[in-house]
Amino acid sequence: MFIKRFFNKKIIYFLSIVPLFFILTGCYSKHDRELARKYEQQAKINAINYIKSKYNFEAKVINAKSFKNTSSLFPIPSSSPNGNVMVKMEAGTRKFYVYITGATKSNVGKDNYQQEEIEKDLINIIENETKIKQKDYYIEYPNNDIYIDFNANVISTYYNKRNLNEVLENIDKLEMYYVGEGKLSNLNLTKLSKLTSNTKISLISFKSQEDYDAYVEEKKQQENNACPVNCEEKLTIYVDSLIILNNGEINYNND
Repeated sequence: MFIKRFFNKKIIYFLSIVPLFFILTGCYSKHDRELARKYEQQAKINAINYIKSKYNFEAKVINAKSFKNTSSLFPIPSSSPNGNVMVKMEAGTRKFYVYITGATKSNVGKDNYQQEEIEKDLINIIENETKIKQKDYYIEYPNNDIYIDFNANVISTYYNKRNLNEVLENIDKLEMYYVGEGKLSNLNLTKLSKLTSNTKISLISFKSQEDYDAYVEEKKQQENNACPVNCEEKLTIYVDSLIILNNGEINYNND
């Protein structure tokens, strides 16, 4: 019943602001539209040069999107393009994003071209250290702009297979999920703790698939509805065992 009431309130709120949204977006100035197109055109050139400089290959631009000076979900007339642009690109069969300025010529940016490779190697290292196969995992990257409607997971560091510590400086949080593996207290994680740096790595064990499913559902609800209080407590009731690695320290919670 509560979920249904909440959903209905969200719908009513959305419907009440839709007319205002179209009125406001229709009032965008010609100057801002031209400025956004100018930034996007320059960013496309910058992104091509950035990828060429970083990876030494040519990539094709698919599209580009300017960001605006607003933290609101819906843009307002006074919000002008801030010069930052997300450029969608492709090379061969791989599609990826480049986050770069379009305000000036530049080959300095961030991208997610190596995301799959980085995450695969990171997970393999943790599996080799713990000797346990994870059920799933969750990686959280920092946002790169005040107004961003998708998480492109872009980073600036070039991954060369030997600098995972440096790459982890670009990742805020990693959670590894295990089901039916029992308590995690006997794991020797000394080597893994040296990787963590500013990245918070959590190894989370669940007694059953049902507990894991409930945890995931609660996490989704919190992310969608901006959980106000006792968020961690609502999640931990489903957890059987927890290890947190952060700044070289290891904290066990097996109560």
